[in-house]
Amino acid sequence: MRIAIVLLIAFLSGAAPAAAQGTIDLRKPEPDSFGNEPAATVTPKAVVPINTMSETDMLEHREIGSLHAKRLMANRPYVNMMDFRARSGLPPENVERIKDMLDF
Repeated sequence: MRIAIVLLIAFLSGAAPAAAQGTIDLRKPEPDSFGNEPAATVTPKAVVPINTMSETDMLEHREIGSLHAKRLMANRPYVNMMDFRARSGLPPENVERIKDMLDF
């Protein structure tokens, strides 16, 4: 009810929403209650060459732990995604999360 009254007063006074006035809010959106960043602020990771990627670079991805990084390096080179899925040793759900970030 209060919101309706405020909107009515704003409308009658000729005030326009910030977006209509050309103002952009540049503040960083707050994370949700679970600590997840809003989708608009999540930047996609760059595509990385899995066959030349260092162990340190692999550990930056939370889907790849230290054990998996060692396996990935030991099983190189990977020819394509099908070969990577078969020989990487990563769980299928982890492969799904990183598949768009990999280059062969």
